[in-house]
Amino acid sequence: MASTALWISCLLCTSASLFIGYAHGNPDGAPPAVCMTLLPSPGVHGAPQSGDGPYSVTTNASAEYEPNTPYQVTVASNDGTLFRGIVCQARDASTARGSSGDPVGNFALVPGLEHLTCDTSTAGTITHSSRLNVDSVSFVWTSPAAAVLNLTIRCTVVQVMRTHYLQVPSAILQAPAPVENQTVPPTTERPTAAIVANVGNITLDSCRGASPSKFCVVQPQGCTGPSDCTFIYTHRRLTATDMEFELFGALGTSGEGWVAAAFSRDETMGDDDVLGCSVDSAGFVSAKNLHNSGRVPVLDSGSATNFITLLEGTNTGNQFYCRFTRPINTEAPSGDDFDLSQSYRMFYGSRSTLNSPAAGSLTGQHEAIPQVSEGMISSASTGFGTAGSINREAVKAHGILMVLVWVGAAGIAIFMAHFMKKAWVDKPYWFLAHRGIMVCVWLVSIVAFILIFVDVKGYTESKAHGALGIVTVGLTFIQPFMSLLRCGPQDEKRWIFNFAHAFVGKSAQIVGLIAVYYGLEAYKDLGFNLKDGGTITWIVYAVITGAVFILGEIYLCIAKPGEEAVSQDMEMETKGADGEAKKEPPKQRSEDYQLRRGIFYFFLLSSVVCAIVISVYIGVAKN
Repeated sequence: MASTALWISCLLCTSASLFIGYAHGNPDGAPPAVCMTLLPSPGVHGAPQSGDGPYSVTTNASAEYEPNTPYQVTVASNDGTLFRGIVCQARDASTARGSSGDPVGNFALVPGLEHLTCDTSTAGTITHSSRLNVDSVSFVWTSPAAAVLNLTIRCTVVQVMRTHYLQVPSAILQAPAPVENQTVPPTTERPTAAIVANVGNITLDSCRGASPSKFCVVQPQGCTGPSDCTFIYTHRRLTATDMEFELFGALGTSGEGWVAAAFSRDETMGDDDVLGCSVDSAGFVSAKNLHNSGRVPVLDSGSATNFITLLEGTNTGNQFYCRFTRPINTEAPSGDDFDLSQSYRMFYGSRSTLNSPAAGSLTGQHEAIPQVSEGMISSASTGFGTAGSINREAVKAHGILMVLVWVGAAGIAIFMAHFMKKAWVDKPYWFLAHRGIMVCVWLVSIVAFILIFVDVKGYTESKAHGALGIVTVGLTFIQPFMSLLRCGPQDEKRWIFNFAHAFVGKSAQIVGLIAVYYGLEAYKDLGFNLKDGGTITWIVYAVITGAVFILGEIYLCIAKPGEEAVSQDMEMETKGADGEAKKEPPKQRSEDYQLRRGIFYFFLLSSVVCAIVISVYIGVAKN
């Protein structure tokens, strides 16, 4: 029973340490992470329910809304089912349900609700400030000053912690019909929605020759202009204080799209100065200067004017182009400021090449890794630049090593130490194998940890995987040092070592296995096209491991209740009264040794196969 309680306590303590921060959900309102999709954390609230459920979102607006006009919005239950929380935005009605989008308009506060700041929109998102437990709530939304988009109010409604309905929509609010021959005055945000025949006067001639005056990057490499390029980026220094930029790209089938270039201090995403051009569902061309603090770019926190002066923006229906100026040094707040007279790495990408779910929004998270300049770039750079994919071989090597260790080797070694002592009693094969394998686990885990730490230059952006990995390696690191301090099997304090050694080892096994799962998800975040077969294989291995260890513990408790206390001790030599080494008396082989060996060989084969399969999936994944 002691061993069973120990194994279960390892599982419970580890699970508690992982999820204690999420135990009560978000009673004080939705976190900023929901801004893009209105999707609560799956780890806390689970997957969304299908449809609208028992809830509806209504407004007092007619079919057509007026600009800068307040309207009442009501979130209500159709059958009296209470709900605990909401998060609401007005969005472009053309965006698919569940996808990313930008908030439009502003909400007024009522008791029980608060604003959630999303990018530079401080009042465009509203959420609960404390647990609601109501069947309806009403508040006021004011439409935007420029009524050019068809809109809908989207509200995610949380019924209870593990039950919620994603982006329940109101009826579509139609934009007012445009006045005939109306012209849209140019602004830095949206100069025109008119479809034009020619994309613009973009030329690459200034990048060629012996003395080029402009810096250019094109995709595909070697293309000559709008007729055969899918991406064009150019910049040139206009004055001592200003630069001119051009961006060109192809639109998707929806008529939306974006292209962007970013200046970065390193080769990884995060802390980047992003310049982008986009076309939304209404056909408007926008140019923005954003700061990429993580994997989702936001408007530069120091920007009152977006730092951008848009000179030209055109949309042909399948291609778009924008030309704008920006100061060489924006003098933004510390950390956001990029002085382009200095040299930086550059990232290049578009909505189509980076698989962004946000069709016409620069503030959506993209799935793939952008192209990276092969050299350092500054405002003084001229000629044609080249770009390529980031070398992620070290990341793949880290993953394969950790999979081989924590899906393959560690479980086998722990199984032998726990269940095979009474099956191999003639010679201490279990101990020799257990010690040898765990030494390999210790060495490989440290090598893989150093490898990824050096490659990403510090802590990974995948917070769950990084934290779990550090805990796993830390627990693994201390195990051999604990073993050096063990006392003899007959010592009255030996139980302390037995408990500590088993607890740390089994905790490392559980946390390491969970870290592998989050690592597989992190590969997808990094843009690897990792197939779901890797995750499915992990699930198969986790089920097999859980069944073998838990059922094995139950079997020992019921069939062999007197064995556990004996089987905890390691083989070692002790000193007699004459100082000579004496071995422990030989143990009797268990009558069920054939059953134990059969289960061991099954678990051995399952572990090796699953580790190899997952490693192959990682090895063949491309980014």
